[in-house]
Amino acid sequence: MVSPALLAELSDVLARPKFASAAREGRAIDFVGALRAGTTTVRDPAGTEAITRDPKDDYLVRLTRSSPDTLLVSGDRDLLESDTRDVEILTPREFIDRVDSASA
Repeated sequence: MVSPALLAELSDVLARPKFASAAREGRAIDFVGALRAGTTTVRDPAGTEAITRDPKDDYLVRLTRSSPDTLLVSGDRDLLESDTRDVEILTPREFIDRVDSASA
């Protein structure tokens, strides 16, 4: 699932110089469009309580908590090192490994 804030953040990140070649080729826009089309979009979660070291990441934890059986995939250290026992947070590699082992 995604939310408008998550899609906006992804678009902003993919527009950064690090991803300039992909953005020029339209792949970044295509990726965000495919994500929007292939997932369920839900409202941005409400809340202001501090959850992680980086307040900008807190909405991701709230978003994950808003749906049962949902996990969060991120390489962000503030999320990975957060004390969120009720939210499963995996690195992209851990997620890929889990998907690969489930399909084997």
